[in-house]
Amino acid sequence: MLTIAISTLTSDLDKVFIPPRRPQVRWLILLQTDLAVESPLELSRPDVKIVKLDTLGVAKSRNEAITRAPTEFLLFADSGQEYCVDQALKLAAIMRSKPNLNIAVGQLYDFDNTPRKAYPKKQKRLNRFNCAKIGTPEIMLRTNLIKNKHIRFDPKFGAGSPTPIGDEYVFLADAINAGLRVEYFPFVLGRHCQHSSGMGELDGTALRHRNSVFTRVFGHFAFFARLGFALKHHRRFLNKMDLWRFVSYPKALRDGQTARKDKFTGTQ
Repeated sequence: MLTIAISTLTSDLDKVFIPPRRPQVRWLILLQTDLAVESPLELSRPDVKIVKLDTLGVAKSRNEAITRAPTEFLLFADSGQEYCVDQALKLAAIMRSKPNLNIAVGQLYDFDNTPRKAYPKKQKRLNRFNCAKIGTPEIMLRTNLIKNKHIRFDPKFGAGSPTPIGDEYVFLADAINAGLRVEYFPFVLGRHCQHSSGMGELDGTALRHRNSVFTRVFGHFAFFARLGFALKHHRRFLNKMDLWRFVSYPKALRDGQTARKDKFTGTQ
């Protein structure tokens, strides 16, 4: 069976739309609020459980999903999302047929039926170098294995935390470092209207956040990750000094936007 765990806030609870009941699916709604909120009537179903959390940060919500999911497989989701249950069940069936597959990653589309990013066309194994752009609603995992391995989202990363990016990347890197097998499959698991804030303008604040993620994932080898990122995205840096600081001495990066007088040419 499959649990689909939706992380949401009080202000977005009315954006949670659960499709008709399926015997193989359970729904877990993780509502982060300190208010007394009455559950909408349409969510009062035996296959839907609403859990109110007094914590902040999406990583803590995802961790509660891992702890509370009662089924063999767990798929993360957000409010305001359309859920492709048939595709999710097919992916769960593939995981069931592959006992050594611990985490499966699928696709997320926009509501106009266009992919959110350039996805690979074929199945492939993931590692620390090719999983940085994965979003949480693209992740399905083998619940008990993740619980027993004590792999969780790091609450210092993700929305609502000091470093508001990188929670998915850190989670997957931890799983890979623990020897778990993570694979991508070209299955559409949902449609969503919101875009990730993970790659915006690369000002000083954004670069400090990205350095925190690279340091968490690669440790003493984070320099090489920063160098590779800078070479690939050099046109997105506001100026050459920020690029040098990011690669060589990230502690010198200043918060906020820096001067643009020596901004790189080309499209950002």
